[in-house]
Amino acid sequence: MEQIYHDSTTYDFSKLLFNIAFIDGGHDYETVKSDTFNVLKYIQRPGIVMWHDYDVESEIGDLLHELVKEYPIKWIKQTRLAFLKIN
Repeated sequence: MEQIYHDSTTYDFSKLLFNIAFIDGGHDYETVKSDTFNVLKYIQRPGIVMWHDYDVESEIGDLLHELVKEYPIKWIKQTRLAFLKIN
């Protein structure tokens, strides 16, 4: 496992081979959207994406509520985590 310390909005995700991603960087809508779509584009299959600081009333929540129309994103009850299994 490797944790990368870099500005995710400028990082080249194509350099990575990964099948698990934990998104917990910027908390504004545009940064979380950028991180999410970069991960979805480059994650190896099967894979898992997790988001931290998921709250119903937050910019992260706003994005995930939009994405749930296309992706089966699940909330882990009694936590601030959401996840997506990718096959």
